[in-house]
Amino acid sequence: MSRDDSTAYKTLTMNISAYTSSCKGCSGQTASGKWVTDTIYHNGYRIVAADTSILPMYSLLEIEVNGQSFKAIVLDRGGAIKGYKLDLLVDTYNNAIQFGRQSATVKVLRKGKG
Repeated sequence: MSRDDSTAYKTLTMNISAYTSSCKGCSGQTASGKWVTDTIYHNGYRIVAADTSILPMYSLLEIEVNGQSFKAIVLDRGGAIKGYKLDLLVDTYNNAIQFGRQSATVKVLRKGKG
């Protein structure tokens, strides 16, 4: 990671929503190539989709939303995920609807593969 990277180690405010691997138009495989039909984790990190021009694939994040904090990894991107937005992979459609759209505090732990 280059030291002139303006978002590494910074805290950002982002909008976060949720999606499932079985959504309309989804194949069950992330843009990074990981199959997620039976998991919402990768190496202990929650999987998120991001605008990869802001947070490249494999970026590591600490996300605080709705009083909860968890670590996540960017392994996907989506057509509606532009700018300072994230999409959290969840296990069911009902969980995605219940999660809705929220504001999150996102700490960038590592940008890209490092």
